[in-house]
Amino acid sequence: MEAIEKTEELIRQERAVVWAKRLLESKRELEKKMEFDYQNSPKIRAIVKKLNTSIP
Repeated sequence: MEAIEKTEELIRQERAVVWAKRLLESKRELEKKMEFDYQNSPKIRAIVKKLNTSIP
């Protein structure tokens, strides 16, 4: 019984690692898109500047 519990825990941990890796990759993709949009859109740059100056 203990071996089954350990195996189930290992499976949960492996799934958590896979999920975390996917989440991290999605975050990186989003950051790349945001950077691209910032570099290529004057409207977005203006909005970001405005936000940055309004935050204390």
